[in-house]
Amino acid sequence: MYSLTDGVFQLGRIPKEMRRELRAEIGLTKAGGVQSYSVWQRHCFDRAQEQIAAGKASEEVLQVLFGLIQMAESIESDSQGDSKASEWAFSPGRDCKNLILRELNKATKTLDLCVFTISDDEITKDILAAHRKGVCVRVLTDNDKSFDAGSDIQQLVDEGIQVRVDQTENHMHHKFMIRDKQAVLTGSYNWTRSAERFNQENVLLLFEAPVVQQYGIEFKRLWSELLPYK
Repeated sequence: MYSLTDGVFQLGRIPKEMRRELRAEIGLTKAGGVQSYSVWQRHCFDRAQEQIAAGKASEEVLQVLFGLIQMAESIESDSQGDSKASEWAFSPGRDCKNLILRELNKATKTLDLCVFTISDDEITKDILAAHRKGVCVRVLTDNDKSFDAGSDIQQLVDEGIQVRVDQTENHMHHKFMIRDKQAVLTGSYNWTRSAERFNQENVLLLFEAPVVQQYGIEFKRLWSELLPYK
C-alpha cells in the first residue's frame, strides 16, 4: 500500500515548521487506520489553505495535498474491498446477519467463533463453507444452548469443526468472532433466526489491532478452560 506520510515528506514542498507539526500529528493518528488517515488528510488540506492565506506556501502545496486526500479516500476500499473503518448494524432485519455472513465468507486462514448459541442455518452454512475451503474454524459455545431445539452445534462437530463448551452452571454468553486475526465482530446479536426477525440487537465490526489482540487473548483463555463438546 502507498504510504501517505512518505508521499508528503518526499515531495519536500511543505515548510519545515508545518512538516514538524504534521509529523507529530501523524504519530497520534496513524495507528487508528483509514478513518484516522482520512481525518489527517483533511487536516493537512485545511493547514495548507491557512499557509497559503498567510502567504507562507505556494498554490502547488495545496494541489499536492488535495491529491493525497483523494488517494486516502480511495484506500478505504483496497484491492479486496476490505474496509478498515468500523461498521455496525442493528436488528430486527438482515443487516446484522449480512455483516456476519460477509465476514465469514472473507475468512482465508482462521475463524474463532465465541457465540452463546448458533441455530441460524444460513450462518451455519457459511461456517461450514469456510471450514471446507480450509479455514481453521474453532467454536466456543454454551453447553446448555447446544442442546436447544434447532441448535447447529452437533452439525458443526459432525463436519470435523473443533467445538468446546462451558460445563458450569453459568453461561458462556459471549457473541464475538475473530476473522483472520484482523477483525473482530461483536455485539448482543445471537446467531439465531429470532435475533434477525424479532429482537432488538446489534453488532459492531472493529479492525483496531489492540482490540483484535485483546479478543484473541480472551478466546485463548476460554479455549484452554472449556471442555471439548461430546
